[in-house]
Amino acid sequence: EKDNIRRIKVTCRPEATVDIQHIMNPKASSWESKLRDSPEYLKAQVMYRTDMHTRTGNENDIKNMISSVLDDYNTIRNLYLNGTGTQFLLPFAIEALEKGLPEWTKSNLVEDFWLSVEQWQTLCQTIRQCQLVMHSSDVNEIKIAAARAKDGYLNLPIHIEDLPKSARSEIQAMEGKAQENYIKIGMDPCLDFQVLLSLPNYEEKLKFLSTMISRERQRLESSSIINEPKGVYDEVSEQPRKGAWFDDSKWESHQPKNGAWFDDSVWR
Repeated sequence: EKDNIRRIKVTCRPEATVDIQHIMNPKASSWESKLRDSPEYLKAQVMYRTDMHTRTGNENDIKNMISSVLDDYNTIRNLYLNGTGTQFLLPFAIEALEKGLPEWTKSNLVEDFWLSVEQWQTLCQTIRQCQLVMHSSDVNEIKIAAARAKDGYLNLPIHIEDLPKSARSEIQAMEGKAQENYIKIGMDPCLDFQVLLSLPNYEEKLKFLSTMISRERQRLESSSIINEPKGVYDEVSEQPRKGAWFDDSKWESHQPKNGAWFDDSVWR
């Protein structure tokens, strides 16, 4: 039976939140231990934090906060499904929004709080990855154009150090602009969630999640987003993006498809 097991999938879930008091065996992470490839894990003395289900604040304040989060989140969901803000996403990501952004109810923020946090983080990560793909596409356009301007064959892959100074400067400026634009979106999938994990109790976590979601609603409802033309646009040139990532017709041939793959009669 052992030979029939291809893999074992382990899913880890946190049981509690703790504060580390001190490390009991700090030598386990020493440089010498790393050189020896020591199997010893770090051991820590910890103190449990307040249980997630323990309420220390005013119940009415918590109820109002939950209502506010639900209103903001479900408004964001409807805005995305109606097309607002989708210029930050790729076509295949837009299609997955309805499944990836389920409608929330009160139970999502009480019984399934961490699952809801995970769903919000997934949206943040989706936006981040789409931004990376869009930026990579922009950079590749410049690299290919600069490489083709040279005499001779087009050598792939194109390394940035082989490009002329003007192209390198353009890419550097584009990277700085892309970083600024991404920070303005305010949907980082890592740092905000580290803060959320570090907060001591449910009320503080809910309040911080509320701030994150409210910030995204304000961004989507701003006039600069709502009045923006539909479609995927380049943040730098403000021109429609090019290439198969952003235009499904690029994948389709306008000529009849020939051969056995497309004509069953060939097999007869």
